[in-house]
Amino acid sequence: MPKKIVLATIGSLGDVHPFIALGLALKQQGFDVILAAPEDNVPKIERAGLTAAGIYPPLAVLAGRLGLDADEAAHRMTRDPDYLFRKILFPMLPDVAKQLNVVAEGASAIAGPVLTIAGEIVAEMRGIPFIPCVLQPFSMLSAYDPPNEKQFWMMARPPMNGFKIAYNKAMLSGAKLELRRRYAGIVDRVRSQFGLPKAKAFPLFGIPEAPLVLGLYSDRLGPAQPDYPPTMKITGYPVFDSDTGGAETLDAELDAFLSEGEPPIVFTLGSFAIHAPGDFYRESAKAAQILGRRALLLAGQHEVAPQPGLLSRPYASHTLVFPRCAAIVHHGGVGTTGAALRAGRPQLVVPFMGDQPDNAARITRLGLGAAIPWHRYTAARAAKTLHNLLADTATAQRAHDIAPDFIAENGATRAADEIARVLT
Repeated sequence: MPKKIVLATIGSLGDVHPFIALGLALKQQGFDVILAAPEDNVPKIERAGLTAAGIYPPLAVLAGRLGLDADEAAHRMTRDPDYLFRKILFPMLPDVAKQLNVVAEGASAIAGPVLTIAGEIVAEMRGIPFIPCVLQPFSMLSAYDPPNEKQFWMMARPPMNGFKIAYNKAMLSGAKLELRRRYAGIVDRVRSQFGLPKAKAFPLFGIPEAPLVLGLYSDRLGPAQPDYPPTMKITGYPVFDSDTGGAETLDAELDAFLSEGEPPIVFTLGSFAIHAPGDFYRESAKAAQILGRRALLLAGQHEVAPQPGLLSRPYASHTLVFPRCAAIVHHGGVGTTGAALRAGRPQLVVPFMGDQPDNAARITRLGLGAAIPWHRYTAARAAKTLHNLLADTATAQRAHDIAPDFIAENGATRAADEIARVLT
């Protein structure tokens, strides 16, 4: 009888898509896989060929409980992570854990991000392994490779030496104490409802002891560090890129647009920041006009004023579109960043929240692009940065040359192999 494994995740497509890819790779190895995810992703997961369980309400439902629409809720979450944790994540944790416990009946293991706190709770209740999955280097909170985010402004930066590392360890110890002060009581109260003791790892980012910790990102973006868990394996990105769950194609107009004239610049905010874009799309269209460049705006449901040389779509496959563009302007979400790296094109990253500023700094550090914080993103600044980026043949060459390394990683298969090694 095949071993049953539950994959549990929460968040945007950058959180869900890697687990679809991992689930499909595990299924090929003979595992009985269930992917527990937000309810609005269930049809996509099932069409991709996996069994799905909806354990989180859609964003619109969560927002409605707070008296907000989805865009208003997303705006608050992008500006204030504490709002996300206290108003969204923690209030639904008991219900999510109960639902996940039903899904996990007979499972040999649960795997998911550490932000999916219910996964660790249910695994501990059932006495089965919880396999933490880390989707971005930022979440490792390493003293040797410190997070690039405003709340960690005090951290010492590379090049590292003994003094800087010791200093960063002290700073991170303080940050972990603050996370414990803010959130440990909330998490432990939920754990007590399920008969569990207080958590040993610090809340939200702490990685529990586990037989396997998976880094589902590229080690080119964030190589392993001495303070990583000894059981951690960095596998590369597990790649899945479909809006519907099935095979993706481009409509005839978009395909023709990409084929005619010089390659356009593509502007996108992924699947979450798109709910709180501010002036991003308006300023992006102006920037393209200033540059005299054609542009493709992947703008969700936001209306874009027509102008010559500009095409907008709610969504298009990044895998099919990005390689046919001159440059990629995006928010720095982990999924979009990975797609841009595989496309081999220069990037302008406009980070909004969470790991996005850190991903932006890593792209810049690798010499693959530039960054502008969302609150400083204007048409004039974007046009100037893009002009310099497009004129820099060295950046374009680096992006082109390194892309095959990311394409060859095959993160889903490598991660599935590691899980099979631990569970068989």
